[in-house]
Amino acid sequence: MEKALLEKFIEGGCTPEEARQVSQWLLEHPDALDTILNNTWAEPVTALMPADMESSLRVSLPLQTTGTTAEAPVYQLPHNRSAGRYRWYAAAAVVLLLVGGWWMARSLNNADNSGTNALVTVTVPAGKMYKLTLPDESTVWLKGNTQLKYDAKQFGIITRHVELMSGEAFFDVQRNAEHPFVVEQGGVRTTVLGTSFSVKAATDKNAAVITVATGKISVSHHTKELEVLTQGRQLVVNAQTGHYTVSQVPVWMASAFKDSVVQLNAASFGELQQALQQFCNIQLQTNQQQVKQQRYTIQLNRSTPVKDLMDVLCLLNQNQYHRKNDSTYIIY
Repeated sequence: MEKALLEKFIEGGCTPEEARQVSQWLLEHPDALDTILNNTWAEPVTALMPADMESSLRVSLPLQTTGTTAEAPVYQLPHNRSAGRYRWYAAAAVVLLLVGGWWMARSLNNADNSGTNALVTVTVPAGKMYKLTLPDESTVWLKGNTQLKYDAKQFGIITRHVELMSGEAFFDVQRNAEHPFVVEQGGVRTTVLGTSFSVKAATDKNAAVITVATGKISVSHHTKELEVLTQGRQLVVNAQTGHYTVSQVPVWMASAFKDSVVQLNAASFGELQQALQQFCNIQLQTNQQQVKQQRYTIQLNRSTPVKDLMDVLCLLNQNQYHRKNDSTYIIY
């Protein structure tokens, strides 16, 4: 494969036939991109890559697929980073996005593509997170230990249907009144036209959890509609019996697993406890009623050291704290 043709493909200048040929060649030669990158990195360094370019590149690299499991990127930035080489490294990321998506659909197909089904299964390993763009441009963030299925051929023809087999996912759905978006999880069905929400799959020990960030959704158990949920409403349902409860929760809880920052405004002590548990893996406790009645306005960031976070937290209401163990803090 000529480098010029690959470059043309990356820049979007190929004819449909050329694009098909390049994509097919890349799929049949999985080590080709490594070879191209290695040759490119072997060229003399003329200028270092700007730091902002490197940061942009690092966050843009996608997950790849091996078999049925999404894995972390395998390419590493070398110590000497040429600005001229950045273009080809960014190009590699684009190729992985374009071809990787096709490879996922092709290699994970559980049915004959010549028929009416083309079942795609996306599996994310523990400790990872994967961002998936569906054919209608809706976006799904999949937490570690999550598996999602959808039919690439039938998606959007009558409904936009996906099945959450396990784990937790956050959906940001494109509005389409003619084709409702449906998430199946066991016997629990969530139907929307356009909104954002999360679904946590039921397990043997835990019920399914549906939380709405924006818009409105309908939740049913088999053929029985359970509830219509709006922003900040959370439904917890037993997938076997259909028994459910509904409560009001902070909106940030819908997307907590995928976000790195949350802003609390006049939050109650209970909400603060939930946020610290979700974002910082901290158990916050108190025995004082006065502390429980206080309000908290603070931005939590996963990357903030715990000591710095607790110091700032106590400054808000002139409190003090001590550490009970590695994950539990007592505030007073």
